[in-house]
Amino acid sequence: MKKTLIICCLILAVTGGVLSALDRDSEYMAERHIWRLNRDFTRVTRDQENLPEAALNNLVENYEAFLRKFSDSKLVPEARLRLGRVFLLGKNYEAARKQYEAILKQFPNKNLITDQAYKAIISSYVLQKDYDGVLRVYKRVLKESPLTPLGFDVPLLIVKLHLKRGNRSLADQAMTRAMEHYREIIDKYPETMSEFQAQQFLASAYFAQQKWRKGVQLLGESFIRFPEPKYLSPKKADSISKTINTVSVFQLRDPDLPISIYQKFIEAHPGHPFNTVLQRMIQKLRKVKEERKEFFIKK
Repeated sequence: MKKTLIICCLILAVTGGVLSALDRDSEYMAERHIWRLNRDFTRVTRDQENLPEAALNNLVENYEAFLRKFSDSKLVPEARLRLGRVFLLGKNYEAARKQYEAILKQFPNKNLITDQAYKAIISSYVLQKDYDGVLRVYKRVLKESPLTPLGFDVPLLIVKLHLKRGNRSLADQAMTRAMEHYREIIDKYPETMSEFQAQQFLASAYFAQQKWRKGVQLLGESFIRFPEPKYLSPKKADSISKTINTVSVFQLRDPDLPISIYQKFIEAHPGHPFNTVLQRMIQKLRKVKEERKEFFIKK
């Protein structure tokens, strides 16, 4: 009995190894295949003012053949996005959207992939100048993927869409809803990346309304409360501090506001790697305040 079990285990191990190797070979073949297809796509679509219908049809056939042959490949989203693009170039918008919808169905929980698919659907409606269609997709993203990068962008994109269409009243209503939406995320997901991101977008909404001080204060709060690298990377810290400084100096004419924010950060997080940079920033702000007294008096 023991011998039989050992033999079965060996067979399973060997079979698993063979299947794993086959999977790797299949993915390698898929990568080579998609590389050739994308090369052909680039060649055919180089001159978008003169697109041969036969060449576009050939691309469609080749991408569809790839999807049949490599249906389980990690490259399926890329192939469907390219195929959708071919349909868009041929002004077959519904066929393009079917490809993007297939991505959403097959990869519902892959944030970056779903964002790409939603953006492609939005682009298809923009090409048709169907802004009601764009708005429908925005609302769908808010419902189905509110915490993806696109999901965070959408509330303010809706505001911009209404402004673009010349409807200030709808834009104002959308701004109110956007701010409520970000506050809900902040309340629902405390001490998380979602709260951190929602604070950045809520600050942007304040700036759009020219509520400069509220926006800076919110960014300052976020800066102090989320000092860990997973939130406050060097790039993000640089972006937030530049916004705080620019708005405080040029809109509020109040360099003391960023100085107080950075001092609170240093006090709250002794030994933090950003503290040396923040100390230099404080010195520069004080120097600017001293050298341009007249400017800062005129508030």
